[in-house]
Amino acid sequence: ETPTWDLAWADVRNALEDSGVPAGRASLIEKVYEEKLPALRRLLGRTRFSLPQLVGVQWRLDYVVKTKHADHVNEPFFLLRYPTP
Repeated sequence: ETPTWDLAWADVRNALEDSGVPAGRASLIEKVYEEKLPALRRLLGRTRFSLPQLVGVQWRLDYVVKTKHADHVNEPFFLLRYPTP
């Protein structure tokens, strides 16, 4: 993900440290990463990822304060209507 988001190596190092990666191994990862970064960016430039799209979906958000069964609900309630062929 780092080439995609163009993260600074300091941010990556902090994430590795937080994950418990030893400093020596993080240095090795940094060296290999910097060597391979141009090739990674070229590859990612040719690769596209997109999430599927839902077209025609109707939705509504209600906020339920209480019901006949409970006086204090206080929760969001989503209603979705999907198109049928």
